[in-house]
Amino acid sequence: MVLATQRLTLFISILLPLSCAVPTSFTSESDTHQLISDYIDDSLSPHPTQWSKRGLKQRIKSFLGFEDVERPLEIMTIPGYANWTSKGWNLRVHGRVYRNLPFTEDRLDDVASAMIPGFSRHNWTVDMRDSARNSTLALLSDPEKDIPVPYRLSKNGQTIKEFTTPPSDRRGGFDTYLQLNDPVLKPGEGNGVIQTLDEHTSLSIIGNATAYFVPITGVTVIADIDDILRLTQIWYARKALVNSFGSRFVPLEGMPEIMNSWAEDPTVHFHYITTTPFMVGRSYMSFIFNHFPHGSFDFRVWKNLTIEQIFAIRRYHLIRIFQTFPKRKFILLGDTSNQDAMKAYPEMATLFPGQISCILMRNITASDPNFPIPYDTTGFKPVLPSTYQFFRTSDDLRGIDFINGGCRNNTITQNITFGKHNGWSRKSMGLFLNELLGYPLVGIGAFFDSVGRKLGIGG
Repeated sequence: MVLATQRLTLFISILLPLSCAVPTSFTSESDTHQLISDYIDDSLSPHPTQWSKRGLKQRIKSFLGFEDVERPLEIMTIPGYANWTSKGWNLRVHGRVYRNLPFTEDRLDDVASAMIPGFSRHNWTVDMRDSARNSTLALLSDPEKDIPVPYRLSKNGQTIKEFTTPPSDRRGGFDTYLQLNDPVLKPGEGNGVIQTLDEHTSLSIIGNATAYFVPITGVTVIADIDDILRLTQIWYARKALVNSFGSRFVPLEGMPEIMNSWAEDPTVHFHYITTTPFMVGRSYMSFIFNHFPHGSFDFRVWKNLTIEQIFAIRRYHLIRIFQTFPKRKFILLGDTSNQDAMKAYPEMATLFPGQISCILMRNITASDPNFPIPYDTTGFKPVLPSTYQFFRTSDDLRGIDFINGGCRNNTITQNITFGKHNGWSRKSMGLFLNELLGYPLVGIGAFFDSVGRKLGIGG
């Protein structure tokens, strides 16, 4: 209970200037776990917390035995999209600048095992070890501020444009736009093929990405990732930790085949939105590129965001892309465990009439009868029934021409009752709180979204 109380205090300290005592020594595994948790919280906070003000970064480096040595600069370029304007293409360029901590393999394994209680390094397979190491290294990486990032855009090896981003912010993030006119790129008027350019940076050998040039009209597929494209089971904290940090990502059965069939149409744009913090973005992007159609991404980031944007980040990203492409049709994919998607997806149908082609929500209770979290279908009441479907498995989606306006499998009865479902019981509440408070690194993104709902923020 002490650990849970400390966790909640640290979360609240993001919003209020509460005083948090910083430990002066760390001697046990629980101390290690707590220190790592606090370090990650500080990295996720949109503002300096009491921890960062009192030198948490220096404490963790000292505790882990790191000397102040020079480490290579790393760049994570997030694949962005470009829209066509009267002045030509407008390309969004965003990403993160950071340095990895100089772990030895043994020390990295020690820290990785401490992040997941009961997850002993002695029982790891090679895949589990590699996944745990990569996730730990990413979560504990050092953001680098005030770093301008030079880029070169190219097509088939031919340089199209060289430019430099504005300096990175205190979280290492950068997010900017570039006006681009070049004969190698066709104009974006009408429903055309998605064009791409390669993004290269000289600051990091792993900082390359692809930019997607999206025409004015056509279809954009926006997909969440956890529990719609990959098996996470975010509602079970321990399983979610292992699935996210201690094992290779596993695609949800049948979904790669469904999504890749849509990609056979070269005019379709794929965009992936997850509220996962962008520190662990590489593992998500690698998973998508290995199994699903390539496309642009949005993660949870902290750059000049309002309070509403912090607590409703998915809604913020959705509105941004809908406003950027006002003449495109959208297919949205999510699941009933994702409460912010359950609210934000149908809201887009109200805010942007005529742009929703189909909303596809995976019904978690159909596959997991022990699913402990309530979900609310009220938001779908004003939405045209022909433009959404709650499905059980990927088989329910086969044979439907989504790209050309199809949405429903008429053999699947919907039986939608608008309101709250799967209400809390004493048992489910106990299970959920035990999972949440017992394993406090889970659901960081969901935490902010739930607080936003309680405060009435984000629609």
